[in-house]
Amino acid sequence: MGYAVLSADTFYGSGSSNGWGAIAGLGYDLRVGSNTSITPTANWFRGDFDNGSTDVFQFGLGLTLH
Repeated sequence: MGYAVLSADTFYGSGSSNGWGAIAGLGYDLRVGSNTSITPTANWFRGDFDNGSTDVFQFGLGLTLH
């Protein structure tokens, strides 16, 4: 939990809003070889502002060579 800032700049102007925010994420290392792991990840970001809210979902895949 924390403080969120939403900012946008367009050809027609710019604006920003402030409010509460949250982030949560998951990830897990999967060993696929003696020296290699892959890590699927998922993150969720949320911001609540005066004029609404925004949600962002992020999915990723990491590669680790050890």
